[in-house]
Amino acid sequence: MTESRLPSFERPPLIETATSVQFIQLSGLSNAQVALFWDHKLRSDYPEHTNTGPISSQSEQFSELPRKRPQFPILKVGAFPPARLQMMSKDNHQMVQMQNDRLVFNWRRLDKGTYPRWKMTREKFRDALSKFREFLKEENIGELKPKQWEVTYVNHFLAGEDWKSPDDWEALVPGLIGTGIKLPQLEKESLGTRIQLEIKPRKGRLHVELNHGFRSTEDEETEILTLQLVARGPVESEDETELMNGLDLGRSVIVRAFAELTGAEAHKRWGREK
Repeated sequence: MTESRLPSFERPPLIETATSVQFIQLSGLSNAQVALFWDHKLRSDYPEHTNTGPISSQSEQFSELPRKRPQFPILKVGAFPPARLQMMSKDNHQMVQMQNDRLVFNWRRLDKGTYPRWKMTREKFRDALSKFREFLKEENIGELKPKQWEVTYVNHFLAGEDWKSPDDWEALVPGLIGTGIKLPQLEKESLGTRIQLEIKPRKGRLHVELNHGFRSTEDEETEILTLQLVARGPVESEDETELMNGLDLGRSVIVRAFAELTGAEAHKRWGREK
């Protein structure tokens, strides 16, 4: 589906996106060199930074054989654990995350930030990836070999704006919630649901998760529904074109699924353009 035919919203309830590539670990890439990469290549655009724990590896497999039991690495005593470096723009809306098997570009809506659209997100991701490839070559560390693309969109539906009571949830996300049990002595309080869908033919998977909870800030606590959509698929060649095509596919699948899962009245409120 072309860009012009994808659903679009003027005021989407989107609060975060993540565009990432998983790659085969580079034996020569240490935590110190990840920090050097930030200093030499990204510091001017992402001047703030912090360290946190690594994101666990994930993969979509389509084998007919039973899946292997997951293997957990054992750290040797005294070994320095791998880390993830988060590099933030001055306004904290944009972030690049780097660890030894993954590079991620994030956009986050803080306060009244506006989603910059996929074109900019794609360019920012590709720029960080290009600079990382340059760094690997300059430092003689090795070549990046992608194995998985991944796109994540996180949406918050706010109580008082997108819905007033749990009775409104069915109309808000009709593609995920059925009519359920209806008895005089029962009333909805909370929910949680997950579905997994194949991107045919075996190009990847879409993972959809809807949860009820609360969002806390310094000033208030807001009741919300969180709708997270994660599209993920394999990369079978080192050609960057395949990786970028996978990311484009993941984004288009997420956008179409979001429009199918959510209701018409909500679309009007979010300013559906097409």
